[in-house]
Amino acid sequence: MGGETAARLREHPAQRFAADEYVINLDSETDHLLQEPHAAINGHRQEAIYKHGPVTMVVFVFEAGGFLREHVVPDGTVLIRLVDGDMTVKTPEREYRLGRNDVLVLAPGVKHDVCAVQQSRMLLTVHLKNPDSMV
Repeated sequence: MGGETAARLREHPAQRFAADEYVINLDSETDHLLQEPHAAINGHRQEAIYKHGPVTMVVFVFEAGGFLREHVVPDGTVLIRLVDGDMTVKTPEREYRLGRNDVLVLAPGVKHDVCAVQQSRMLLTVHLKNPDSMV
């Protein structure tokens, strides 16, 4: 599948996450995303910044009005930390308005969508019960 290498935006995860220890600066990670030459998809850019076993961390940069359509992690706990900005997260139970440094925790199986009210940066952490599950 040689075409995958040519289309890949970043280094393969096997190389990116090979170390045993990391310091992650969210400002640097999000600044890097904003400098990527490709267009944002649905008003956001994202990159996995850590993945090992059951834990995945993904950083997002949203333009005002950027969104993630309703989705679910059936086998994992989701932690959404708004680094800065203003966004809403809608679940079947209610709509949450998140501000700087707010953290929303969702149990496995909770459907949710995300919409940025203004330009925002978000850290998503998923902890899977079954590490072989897809995020």
